[in-house]
Amino acid sequence: MNILNRIFEIDYHMAKSDGKRGLILETPAKPEFLPAIVSTLSPGRFLVTDKLTTASRIRSGIFKSAENLDIYIPEIYSAALSLSESQQWPNRYETLDQCLDYIRKQSELSEFYPSVLMSSDSWADLCDLSGLDPAVENYRGSSVYITSIPGVMVFSRSDLVGLITQFTGSYASLVMHNVKMGVAFVI
Repeated sequence: MNILNRIFEIDYHMAKSDGKRGLILETPAKPEFLPAIVSTLSPGRFLVTDKLTTASRIRSGIFKSAENLDIYIPEIYSAALSLSESQQWPNRYETLDQCLDYIRKQSELSEFYPSVLMSSDSWADLCDLSGLDPAVENYRGSSVYITSIPGVMVFSRSDLVGLITQFTGSYASLVMHNVKMGVAFVI
């Protein structure tokens, strides 16, 4: 399904010659995007950076990726939740409704509908509480994607969340910026 392509901004690039590519990608960024989660050179490995280059860019690694980047969702979830906990940000809530309200407030758009990633167990719990039909995969206007994360993660608009850059030859780089205001968790 390529869930991440629906959540992040996507930038596609062709290799200039013979499939050659750099090891590091520099993406223009603002200081308020930090700290950010960035890909490393190893598939499925992400780290936190709190520095921009002197040219106001975030550096991320370019890795050999699977065709569908969704296999990395559990690692992205884990990195983002760990960052939120270590920074003690106010983006962790007890209910999905609280997360949705937080994300809508941060996006400053009342008609905006966030994207929700959750496990099938979390969806079943939500259905038990609200009588929702899991076949609908929609909650309060938000798109719900069932995936293999251990909890619930709510994303704001793609421009507030991050960027995936994909290169020919199955290479990619990921920058997840603005985790504090662009992502919320049900804990």
